[in-house]
Amino acid sequence: MQSQPPPPKIIIRSRYIASSLYNRLLPRWHFLQEEREKQKQQLQLQQKLDSLVDPKSRDASNKPSRLNTKHSSSDDADALPPLHLLAGASDAVFCRQMKLDEKEYLAFKEEAVPRLKFSSQFDRWLKTGRPIDLVSD
Repeated sequence: MQSQPPPPKIIIRSRYIASSLYNRLLPRWHFLQEEREKQKQQLQLQQKLDSLVDPKSRDASNKPSRLNTKHSSSDDADALPPLHLLAGASDAVFCRQMKLDEKEYLAFKEEAVPRLKFSSQFDRWLKTGRPIDLVSD
């Protein structure tokens, strides 16, 4: 019996991670966090509405449950995206793979990039005194 060769490892060079920090990694990560928070709130609201309509469902709403999301399974919703998808994929591929609305993500990204960049530079300024670059790239 022959063993199968291990799958090829995806190597992401540090320069790609560093160059994609403000324009890919941070906006995508924050968008995913906001989407998950919205989904949790929707689930809690739905459970409250269900308990108002059917008092017997109150017992079921107290049990821990997974998010019912746009994803194919609840495990997909809780899984962290792979680094190569966060750092190297195009916006279209990222949204398709994560089953997100691309227009909604692009609107979020346009608003979030300057805010995220300023926030990280502000943290650096507090620690080191290094000036904040207010000119957007």
